[in-house]
Amino acid sequence: GLYRFFAWFIGSFAVILNLESMIRSLKKLRHCEKAFQRGLYRFFAWFIGSFAVILNLESMIRSLKKLKHCEKAFQLSNRAMILLISIGDFCAGVYLLAIAVFDTIFFRKSYCTHQFSWLTSLKCAILGCLNTFGSQLSVFSMTSLSIHRVYGIRISNKYLNQKEASVGLKIFLSIKSVFFIVIALTISLIPLLADLEDYFVNGLAYHDSIGLFIGMADKRMNTNALSAFYGRMKDEVLSWKLINEMMYPLFSHDYNLKTGFQRKVHFYGNDGVCLFKYFVEKDDPQQIYVLALLAINICCFIAISVCYTIIGVAAFKSSKLLAKSDGPMGQKVRQRNKKMQRRIIALIMTDFVCWVPFITICFLHHADVIDARSLYITFP
Repeated sequence: GLYRFFAWFIGSFAVILNLESMIRSLKKLRHCEKAFQRGLYRFFAWFIGSFAVILNLESMIRSLKKLKHCEKAFQLSNRAMILLISIGDFCAGVYLLAIAVFDTIFFRKSYCTHQFSWLTSLKCAILGCLNTFGSQLSVFSMTSLSIHRVYGIRISNKYLNQKEASVGLKIFLSIKSVFFIVIALTISLIPLLADLEDYFVNGLAYHDSIGLFIGMADKRMNTNALSAFYGRMKDEVLSWKLINEMMYPLFSHDYNLKTGFQRKVHFYGNDGVCLFKYFVEKDDPQQIYVLALLAINICCFIAISVCYTIIGVAAFKSSKLLAKSDGPMGQKVRQRNKKMQRRIIALIMTDFVCWVPFITICFLHHADVIDARSLYITFP
């Protein structure tokens, strides 16, 4: 009678779990031919990625050349931050190009076949780190550059332009540059640390010969399978290490798979474009980390907007008297003011368009107002 009970119990669990998994997988199969599901995204990845690599590479070379000849403090500080911004944007361009290359040349229409080997691969993790590192380095450097320019206005640009670049300033700029690079690199690498896998690993992808799971199995699916096999278990969240140890006896003898029967779907493997997992839900263990980073980026965006608004107002006030004159000088000053206003508005608006809709969608997803997971491909 006990065997009959277990046959009913385990059989029912297996049917329900796999039926639910099959329905979910069939829905996804329609959309997994390529990492970029639409040709327009693929075109923009090639186009923007190529431009970003070429233009920022040229900017990096030009900045490095000018750094050697910067004798004034203000010029040196500006050029150092511009170099860091170019490095960050160059990394983002390399990421876009690499994704486009893998999708167009290597996968073509077979992405679905290689989906989980790609999402669990080192290549995907490296690309995710590269994109996160580049984005954060650019944000931090732009914020620093904005604050520095406001500081320059406050104590007079004329004084700063005349002030020689001292050894102390060069050491300070070097330390600040290294600090930004280390912080951006740390932010990108923390989700891949083995000791933090319970916070950042999304799930397990099992060997194709194991039919218990279709697609990625998260902790809930693994725990349900283990409960069905081992019987009643404590109502607690299992660690990935414990799940691995408990799953190993289930398959190693039956399928003769000693190693490699399961692979971890890392933090950047939440989608085919290998992005930082910005869209988290309330039960995601990495939500604090992601929301904290979003909050930091919001503060940076506000700081950049405020700084450039101050710069625009200060420039307008300083040239107000000259602009009132009717001569050639007044006309030239008015044209310069309009040009500066357009640049500042364009800068703030591009930052606004890039960050505010994205951050808003992230928080709406976290609040369960919308399901934004299908929008990952829109924001590389």
